[in-house]
Amino acid sequence: LAASAAQTGGQLDLWDAQGKNVMRLSVNEYGGDMAMWNPSGMNVMGAYATPSGGEFGLWNSQGTRVMAMTSHPTGGQLMLQNGDDHPGAMIGSDAAGGVFSLRNPEGSTIVAAGATTDSNGRITIGDNRGTVTGSLGSQKTGGELRLMNSAGVSVVAASGDDAGSGQISVSNDKATPVFSVKTSKDSGTALGLMNSSGKNMIALGARDQGGLINILNGLGVPVVIAGYSEQGRGGAISVKNGRGIQVVTAAANADEAGEIRINSPDGKKPRIFGPMP
Repeated sequence: LAASAAQTGGQLDLWDAQGKNVMRLSVNEYGGDMAMWNPSGMNVMGAYATPSGGEFGLWNSQGTRVMAMTSHPTGGQLMLQNGDDHPGAMIGSDAAGGVFSLRNPEGSTIVAAGATTDSNGRITIGDNRGTVTGSLGSQKTGGELRLMNSAGVSVVAASGDDAGSGQISVSNDKATPVFSVKTSKDSGTALGLMNSSGKNMIALGARDQGGLINILNGLGVPVVIAGYSEQGRGGAISVKNGRGIQVVTAAANADEAGEIRINSPDGKKPRIFGPMP
């Protein structure tokens, strides 16, 4: 054992029975410093004060650091590394709450979980390059699921809405929604198909009264509508021109007989066709 003085303060060294220096207690410019070696002279543990707090580390018998605990102004962090000195797992805390991540041997984050700034939780999954390809989180209206392509663009999203119902959206490679389905507590289910620009082209709905189909042109004007007849239990089809004026109607009337109505381009002068007397 030896006690000595250095420029930064006191120092205490311990040797084993074979004369190997295995421990040292000293002072650095930020506070205390402790180091431990094995009989081969390899550093296996260290604890010392840092500008942001304290740090504690462990090394294996080959001199590779396998664990590090650090503190910072908003929390702490524990890092576990593999035998090749690559980070494998990290758990910590910050101003938002706890955080956890797993990394592959190349150092890319493949799984991450943590609290968000709005006090909700989120889990993300990444590929071998670290690109996020999926996430699961919570929000004010419930859960939220997202899937991304290899470029990190969101292509599938599922979530709850303010009314407590669910919705799913599918997007193209430019993150433009091209398919959506929503449920409503009072109105049933609505499904939409969009073109590559995100304009709605086909809309399908389900209500207590029956189903409904809308087909729209490139300007977003409904040109074909099919569903249930308001006058009875049968079906009805409406065809409109490019200006949205109804020109053809085919429906079951109140007597459950068929009726076809053809209008002029301005929607007037109808001609009505019904069953033979």
